[in-house]
Amino acid sequence: MYVLIKTFLEENVKQRMDDMSKIQRAEVILQPPGRCVHFYRDGNGVSGQIMECDFFDSIEISRTMVDDHLISVGYNRMLLDYMRYNHGDYEFNFGQMLNE
Repeated sequence: MYVLIKTFLEENVKQRMDDMSKIQRAEVILQPPGRCVHFYRDGNGVSGQIMECDFFDSIEISRTMVDDHLISVGYNRMLLDYMRYNHGDYEFNFGQMLNE
């Protein structure tokens, strides 16, 4: 059975995989639509500013990037801190907004 599968893969799949690896791929363009607020670590905490979308035509991978982009620990925490600061209510939560 092993020999049969190995022969099939070598005769039918391997050649196609080799051919596919030679195909030129189009360049990927990273550009989100609309207006973007870029949150970043500034050494003391997190800052943010409105950026032109072409600012994101490339990305820099860092150890903190994945954590920063997770909704529950990244974005949610940043936006919650922002809202608490602007409302002057350090017990603010987004559920309060839904009940208003």
